[in-house]
Amino acid sequence: MPRNNHPLHDTPYMQRASDDKFGLCIEASDDAFGEDSAKTFLESLGAKSILPVHHDPVEADSGLRLTSPLFLLFLAVVIIGGSGTSYFLLNRMVFLPPYNWMSVQDRYSAQSSNNFFKDGRTMQRPVEGTIPRGYMPEPYADKPDEMGKYAVNPLPRTAEVFAMGKLQFESKCSVCHGYYGAGDSRLPSDAFPAGKSLHSKTVADWPDGRIYHVITYGQNVMPSYAKQLTKEERWAVVHYIRALQRSLNPKENDNK
Repeated sequence: MPRNNHPLHDTPYMQRASDDKFGLCIEASDDAFGEDSAKTFLESLGAKSILPVHHDPVEADSGLRLTSPLFLLFLAVVIIGGSGTSYFLLNRMVFLPPYNWMSVQDRYSAQSSNNFFKDGRTMQRPVEGTIPRGYMPEPYADKPDEMGKYAVNPLPRTAEVFAMGKLQFESKCSVCHGYYGAGDSRLPSDAFPAGKSLHSKTVADWPDGRIYHVITYGQNVMPSYAKQLTKEERWAVVHYIRALQRSLNPKENDNK
């Protein structure tokens, strides 16, 4: 090894060595070597198969060696050809028709101009009255009293829902309304109006849908939080507000 033209290759000796896991080879490089004496010696050791292998140096040297210029040329052609083919397939052919249909499309990039619309803008406002996929418009958008009358909180009163409502209330609402909804804003009063107390009789008497409407569409100085809170989070906040109101007005059956 690593002679490709070694005389032991393609002989029964190599096949037996693969099966028996070992083999013994005596080379006739010594002038005192004798084939018969070597055979007798191996038989005395219990050898079951003794095979003479004759080697013709002239014929062996005439084979292709790893250092042969012809082999090196072949190796260079394979490496360069394979690398060039791989580069072409992965970096050039995929950008040629028809393989470029994913990267080359009839479209316009955002904020780019085009001559399709009259105003020359690519980004257009949605058509009035259309509804985005996966979005359900809120009923009674401009009728807060009717939403309070007909809209029912779809979320159950569970620990997970109250935890969600608390998280969103403290991160979004407590800045103006205070952590307990008492209207004790953490913002400077000379720059921001104080948030309304959520424990007032007006808010306490509101149905859940009425509070949900204020969170969704805003009221007076309070802006809409429809973009900051999902529908589920808004209803969870309503549940949490009810819990805050109940904490200041407990009833005898609250421990049940």
